Amino acid sequence: MTQPVNVNVDLAVRAAYVEYAPGPSVQTVDLNETGSVAYDVDADGNVIGIEVLGIGRPEQIALAREFAQAHGLAFPRDLAGVLVAA
Repeated sequence: MTQPVNVNVDLAVRAAYVEYAPGPSVQTVDLNETGSVAYDVDADGNVIGIEVLGIGRPEQIALAREFAQAHGLAFPRDLAGVLVAA
């Protein structure tokens, strides 16, 4: 399972970006109708990051985690817990 190389959390907007590989994104694909969970791919079609808006909402985290696991990517255990700790 591929581990994240970086995890950025913006508490002001309750968003997180889990990065799996450096480099430019050539496409962003929404995983839900609202665009609150999306992933970026590189020129070779590899997932390079997952963005989650509204990390305090369990369903957002669950959707991102399910996508990550289905693609062999490790996902941080408790992004929502960062909000509680802050």
